Parts: sequence; structure tokens; C-alpha cells
Amino acid sequence: MIRTEHFVVVVCLGMSCGRTSEFPIGNAGGSAGGGSTAGGFVTAGGSTAGGFVTAGGSVTAGGSTAGGPTAGGSTAGGTAGGMSAPTGCADGTREGLVNLTTFPDVAACEGTWSGWIDEPSASAICASGWHVCRGTDAAIGRVTFQQATSFLGCFAFDTAHDCGACYPTCRGSMGVCRTCCVPNTPTDPDMGGVGANCIQLPVGTGSSCLATGRVDSSQNSTGCQWNAMITGVACCRN
Repeated sequence: MIRTEHFVVVVCLGMSCGRTSEFPIGNAGGSAGGGSTAGGFVTAGGSTAGGFVTAGGSVTAGGSTAGGPTAGGSTAGGTAGGMSAPTGCADGTREGLVNLTTFPDVAACEGTWSGWIDEPSASAICASGWHVCRGTDAAIGRVTFQQATSFLGCFAFDTAHDCGACYPTCRGSMGVCRTCCVPNTPTDPDMGGVGANCIQLPVGTGSSCLATGRVDSSQNSTGCQWNAMITGVACCRN
């Protein structure tokens, strides 16, 4: 059985209030969507702060959204439900690895940074829920040489490719010996990268953290730190 209730709309201007009209709200099998008011009127499934509400959302007077999540939508800085931003870049735009289906968890993000690759200046280029890729990130390990060099720029990530190896981090390679030894000096590590403007060692010329081939953003020069060749960083989803 459907029960219909009538609500009265009252409009106040200054000290004068007047009744303007009545409107019905149907109640089918329960309450009106759990709605509540804060100085406004209730429709199904929402709440107001001085204005009308449509089902599933909230509005302020005049019909604009109240800065929160809308049905099926997203809020600034991330998607509804706390998920990380899909582009992976703080500015919302990818410059490389742009296909979200092929590369859902890794992105090349443009931005200026300074200092070491593992410091906040570099990580600020990545969106919330993402970080500068490390040698241990599976997402960067699935990128092939061809994919890594198919776009312009040079985007560093936190690893070293010295001695044909893939170190967990760039700074962590210093002073470590594998097939050869990486000197414990800040300028020596060969920092990993992606992008056509990086230093390229094609398939067969050495291994790296990539699926095939090797791409470096520095070699025996600036080590794990920013240099003029670098245009951003590679970001991986947390």
C-alpha cells in the first residue's frame, strides 16, 4: 500500500512568512530514502542545507553541489570511496603511458622537482594514492622498452640500473656489489627512467627494471638526483 503525505512549503522574506503551496511525497515500502533536513525540505535519499535535495546527492541553495561526492562521481583529489586518482599525476594529466587500460597502475607525469628522487619534491608530482616508482614495483616491471620510449620526455624513477641490475631504490644501490660494484658516491648510480629523451640501451644491451631493454635518466653524472634531461617522474599506484 502506498501512503502519501503532504508537506507545506513556507517562504519567509524578512519578517514575513507565507504559505505558498503543498506537494506530496510518496512512501513506498519505507521512509523517504533516509533523508534529513537542516533548514530545508526532504526528498528521497538526501539531505539539505537550506535548499532542495535530489535523490542520492546533496545541494546548496541554487542547485550547485556541496563539494562532496555525487552518485557515481568523484571528489577533488580522488574518486568516490577513497580510491586513488586514475591518472596517477597530481595535475590530472599523463604525459606517457597514457592508456589507462594497458597501464592502470603506472604513469609518466610531467613536473619540475629538485634534490633526490626519493625526496618529497619528486613525490609531489604523483597524485594522492601514488608514489614515485621503485625498482620493486611490478607495474614498472611490466613496461617494455618499446612502450617506455614511445613518448617524449624523460621521467625518472627510484632505482639504479648499474651492472645490468634492478636495485630496489637508487640511493640503496650505492656501495653495493653485484656483478660489479656501485661506488658509494652520490654521482655514480645510473638512475632508471622512461621516455624517448632518456638514455636508451635497447633490448640485448643490458637488463634493467623494465620488462625488456634499459632506459636511464642519468649515467655516472648526477646519480639519484634531478638533472636537466629530466622532465618528470614515473608514478606507481600504492
